[in-house]
Amino acid sequence: MATPQEIKDLIQEKIANTQKDQTEPTMETDGIRVERVSFKKIDRENKIREYQNLSSQMMFYDDYKCDFKTSYIKNETEKEYKKSFEKFCENFEKFRYEGFGIYMSGEVGTGKSHYTNCIYNELKDKYIVYKTSLQTLFDEIIEKFGEKTATSFLRERLGKAEIIILEDLGNEFMKDWAKQNMFFIFNFLFNARKSVIINTNLSDDQASDFFRIMGTDKLFSRLKSKCKYYKFDWEDRRIGMYKDEIDKWY
Repeated sequence: MATPQEIKDLIQEKIANTQKDQTEPTMETDGIRVERVSFKKIDRENKIREYQNLSSQMMFYDDYKCDFKTSYIKNETEKEYKKSFEKFCENFEKFRYEGFGIYMSGEVGTGKSHYTNCIYNELKDKYIVYKTSLQTLFDEIIEKFGEKTATSFLRERLGKAEIIILEDLGNEFMKDWAKQNMFFIFNFLFNARKSVIINTNLSDDQASDFFRIMGTDKLFSRLKSKCKYYKFDWEDRRIGMYKDEIDKWY
């Protein structure tokens, strides 16, 4: 009969030798059932949680409540957009290595961030989703490296993610070092075939100017080639949103 310490050592050895990408059948050691552990699965789950934590600085309490089922639809165009966003989530596994994405453009309050959050909430527990903004990345670069091009940092941060969501693109103050980092970011995402979801208040002409580096808007052209375009061209849906509730009190 093995001693408790020998059993413990055997269990640890079996766990340490597990290398497969799925949980294997249970085994018995002197009557003790031991289930082997998938370290690849654990590593992936840890990465998902890591990027949920990184994304949390871009999420408010109500953002986590955004859901396709409870979305308020104002017009037929928005109804079609919602269906398309739902299909993106449903079919992502089938094109996850192709780098296809979403580009939402429109005025403030038209629902872009709402649907961005719907997509994030739908996929964040299944895939490594990184919700951020250029400005958030720039702020972290300044804090860690100063006003420099931080290619190694960006390659590691973006390289682990399977979906990158860039919120409110176009509000950044673009110095030369920021433009260099932006060029690296979008060039890397395109070449690495990362799926990108962008929402912005910029018009098409403004976006073309924003992405223009050294006299060319190649970045914007590449982005448009891999992203489906959604124009939110209706009025601010926030106007009057709380009117009934406010009127109850004063």
